[in-house]
Amino acid sequence: MKLMKILDFLKSKKVLTVAQLVLGGVFIYASIGKLINPEDFMKSIGNYKILPPIMVKMTAYLLPIIELVFGVFLVLNIRPKLAAIVLGGLLIIFIAAISFALIRGININCGCFIQSQMIEKVTAFDNIKAIIRDLLLLIPAVLIIKKSYRNKP
Repeated sequence: MKLMKILDFLKSKKVLTVAQLVLGGVFIYASIGKLINPEDFMKSIGNYKILPPIMVKMTAYLLPIIELVFGVFLVLNIRPKLAAIVLGGLLIIFIAAISFALIRGININCGCFIQSQMIEKVTAFDNIKAIIRDLLLLIPAVLIIKKSYRNKP
């Protein structure tokens, strides 16, 4: 019986609204430092040693714009399913990139927020915390996507 109440609660409009505001707000906040200081973000991306230099520069300039636009979409309830799919996809990419760095023994600054761009010394534990944070942020993305599918006629 309690499980049914929890499931009903997770399907509620209030939970969907909170999920949109949290996920959208996090991505808006994350985009600000990257937009203000793209050079530091570029260094963070380059430290992953995954992308060629031209892609690093392009990513450093485009990613914060994508984060900002789709974060605003969620907060303003504009195409929430699309926004949640895009931002959820970014979270999966971030998780994969950080995991790949950890597997290779590279402790890097994820560049996720302006504060993380200021941290000089990063440990494997810091990167594990970033992965856990991103996994937790997938929860509201999934709730938004599932709720949007459920609302189709």
